[in-house]
Amino acid sequence: KNRSVPVFGDNLSAADFQMSFPLEASVARGIVGNNRPNITAWVERVHARPAYQRGLEKGGEYDFA
Repeated sequence: KNRSVPVFGDNLSAADFQMSFPLEASVARGIVGNNRPNITAWVERVHARPAYQRGLEKGGEYDFA
């Protein structure tokens, strides 16, 4: 079974949302990149989701500093 997306099963769950922030921060800081293509791809798919895009439109961009 392919568990690449979502992280913990076939449907998005609270676990996926809990993992999104540390994984996004790791990618943004360059800790995770080409060395972990599945994580990078997962973050890109999360960012491409319509709900994520609506959240950014409503709340604005955020910084991981």
